[in-house]
Amino acid sequence: MQPQFAAPAPTAIPAVQLRCLACPDADKVFIISSAEVMLGRASGIGQNDPALADQHLTLCWQNNALYYRMLNGQIRIDGVIPQPTGVLQLGQTFQMGSSIWQVNSQTATLGGLLDSLGKRLNSLASTEKLEGFSLSGMFSEVFKKRQQEETDEYFICGTSKTTPAIEQAVTGWPKPWFFMRVLLFLFGVYFCLWLGWKEFANLNLLPGMMMIGAMIVPLATVILFFELNTPRNVSFFSAIGMLCAGGVVSLFVALIGFQVSGLHTVLGPPAAGIIEETGKLITVIILARNVRQKYILNGLLFGAAVGAGFAIFESAGYAFNAFLGPITHYLARGTGMSGNLVEFAGGQLTSSIMLRGLLSPFGHVAWTAIAAGALWRVKWDRPFNLGMLGNPMFFKAFLIPVGLHMIWNSPIPDFFFILHILNGVVAWYIVFGIVQQGLKQVKREQLNQTKEELARTQSVVVAVTSSHAVPVLR
Repeated sequence: MQPQFAAPAPTAIPAVQLRCLACPDADKVFIISSAEVMLGRASGIGQNDPALADQHLTLCWQNNALYYRMLNGQIRIDGVIPQPTGVLQLGQTFQMGSSIWQVNSQTATLGGLLDSLGKRLNSLASTEKLEGFSLSGMFSEVFKKRQQEETDEYFICGTSKTTPAIEQAVTGWPKPWFFMRVLLFLFGVYFCLWLGWKEFANLNLLPGMMMIGAMIVPLATVILFFELNTPRNVSFFSAIGMLCAGGVVSLFVALIGFQVSGLHTVLGPPAAGIIEETGKLITVIILARNVRQKYILNGLLFGAAVGAGFAIFESAGYAFNAFLGPITHYLARGTGMSGNLVEFAGGQLTSSIMLRGLLSPFGHVAWTAIAAGALWRVKWDRPFNLGMLGNPMFFKAFLIPVGLHMIWNSPIPDFFFILHILNGVVAWYIVFGIVQQGLKQVKREQLNQTKEELARTQSVVVAVTSSHAVPVLR
């Protein structure tokens, strides 16, 4: 009897699920798209089946059919080994190694792919699916008109006398707004400096352009994290101090890491993902050991501040090199300084600042926030100890910024910066997942406070009632 297969879908679909039904790889699900994927124990996405070869076969999904190509292993369909290359249809089952697999008749839509990616990221980062989250809702008050008094008092928090009671903390998704005012104000300052440079080509304007340009987006992003810190137990002065000191210290630690490890000579630019993310995390640990700031949202803010400081100083350095490079090149050739040369070098500086500034919230700020937020999940109100770094809830999450940074620095072609943007989307998805955990942590703390107050009240009532009890005469 001929096996019955599900009919191919009439319209093209981008990918398909490959599901293991039984034996060593049972319940594993892979998404196969048009890009060829290699399966085996020591290649590609990897499998556990001991009967598989290291490089067993390749699969790719095209024209609503799954094309296979056997390498060092074979497959069986109804107990028969087919041709070395061929096609598997939707719904068809086959044996690979000791496991039974099926080309899942449930097609993988774009929404399904994103949902699958989200689940895998949540599993790796130890976060949950976002609940009640909406970007439009979260930023709905960005352009709401505010009284001057409200703006003046907004940053009065974080000291022993100005930290509000935990019962007053917001536990729903916050609605930050001040960060946008900082962003627009600093952009206006930079635009004035840029306009002055374009009109007068005065070199004295360039240092201001470098620093303000490098600062615009990272500083505004730190303000965003400051607003997300709903316990309001970190002062604005502390956040800015963390940004400045963290930027300098993390750069020093990273430079030492490059010099001592030698990883950059082996891995090239992607080595920065390991060295710089480790350096920034060490800096957070050095500067933020105060056990009073125990909330996950505190760790996110500390990490964002250190990451922003690193990004600001690094971007200013790249901008300086972008300006100095053309001038040094021409002077080395014996060509004198000219107006056109200076104007060209200034244009290089501007391009570097604008590009790195726009991409900065997708990089260092989010990466270090993830690492520090994950550390605070296991640290809580205890002093830091090295054992915390081995906790799976931290370590697995820390691998995310390291991996994202390595991909960011990799030589993969990135047309129109799509790869960098996708990298940033993944980072912020994890950030918001940790923010959600932080909000739930605050809510649990509020509940515990309420229970403690209720218990105290009940004990007082019982004591008062007992002291006023009328003795019974017998």
